[in-house]
Amino acid sequence: QSVSVIPDPIQRSVYIKECARIMDIDEQKSQELKLRKLAATDSLTGLYNRQAISREISRFLESPTCTRAVLLFMDLDDFKRINDTMGHRSGDYALRCVADLFRHTLHATDMVGRIGGDEFVALLTGISAKEGGVECAKRLCEAVGSMEDPNLGGLRLSCSIGGAICPKDGTDYDTLFVKADTAAYEAKRLGKNRYVFYTPGLELKNGYCTSSMP
Repeated sequence: QSVSVIPDPIQRSVYIKECARIMDIDEQKSQELKLRKLAATDSLTGLYNRQAISREISRFLESPTCTRAVLLFMDLDDFKRINDTMGHRSGDYALRCVADLFRHTLHATDMVGRIGGDEFVALLTGISAKEGGVECAKRLCEAVGSMEDPNLGGLRLSCSIGGAICPKDGTDYDTLFVKADTAAYEAKRLGKNRYVFYTPGLELKNGYCTSSMP
């Protein structure tokens, strides 16, 4: 039969204080993690926000394990129509639906964030060739186009997607972002609801000027 040794009052007091100190540290760390997550999250969609997605993508691109990746710039087509006809509450609801759709369509190793308004950015990290990025962009376009929700009053959504490939089109976030943005602009020029991957000279079409950097 085992015998439990009960510490004397002084030892017990020291033990209780040490346990309380450890619990306080754990609680503090937990709160810090929650605050960091909150600071990195887009409050509407739950995706990475503009600053966080830029930071996370840059960190991945700079890592020695990154040999190839595809950056996608995704812009919903004519989104203002929802806000104008159904109100901003319905517009916010649609953005949350699209964010959930992106989350479930992309792989768990990919990154996706909302950079403002109806614009999103994703980094495909498990891509071994351009064809994989093309297939993913196609899936995203089709998924948005086929999304049906009674809360949207029968309105259908679509998106234009631009893609840029690392390292062919650049190795840092800013460069890839500009080129994917350029390609998305071309997708809209061609009629929207489609994807285009960057090719040299694309920015010269129609006197296109890239949007401001994230």
